[in-house]
Amino acid sequence: MSSTESVLERMQRWSLAMGAAALALCAWGAYSNVQQFLRSYLLAYIFWSGVALGCLAVLMLYHLVGGGWEC
Repeated sequence: MSSTESVLERMQRWSLAMGAAALALCAWGAYSNVQQFLRSYLLAYIFWSGVALGCLAVLMLYHLVGGGWEC
């Protein structure tokens, strides 16, 4: 059990480091060119919202037909 916990702790530290690096990159982008940063942020937001809403539509369709899609 301790090996699983150590793997999770290592993954959490790695994720925190990557998130901090991405935040620093976003801050640099916002500092260098605010208008382009905001355009890029909006495009990314719309893209990922579309992915999430598409998954939601598939899930609602799955529940609508009774979930009988097993092979």
